[in-house]
Amino acid sequence: MKYLVGVFDSKDRARQAERALAAHCIDGHRVYVVDPDDSDAQIASLPSSEAEMPGAAQVLGAVVGAGFGMAIGFGIAAAASVPVNAQAVWMFVGGLAGVGAGLAAGHALGA
Repeated sequence: MKYLVGVFDSKDRARQAERALAAHCIDGHRVYVVDPDDSDAQIASLPSSEAEMPGAAQVLGAVVGAGFGMAIGFGIAAAASVPVNAQAVWMFVGGLAGVGAGLAAGHALGA
């Protein structure tokens, strides 16, 4: 099975991408939009398979963590009205923190 992960700056853009995938004959039952506001129960209800390759959970956790970390870093920088080059630094730091958190979460879930 192949995975595709996208990171969007708003729920609306994520939903637009979801509709675009459905319009191109991607089975809508295999597309999931995960949001930081989702509860643990909603995230736990997402399908998973014991047939995943070793390390898949860590990789997926790192990718998703990086996306969320970058989005959070950008949000903090934008809210603080810092210059654009400093926003890039915040996104980088947030992305690194997200990778670390995602790896840890993926390891815990994949173990």
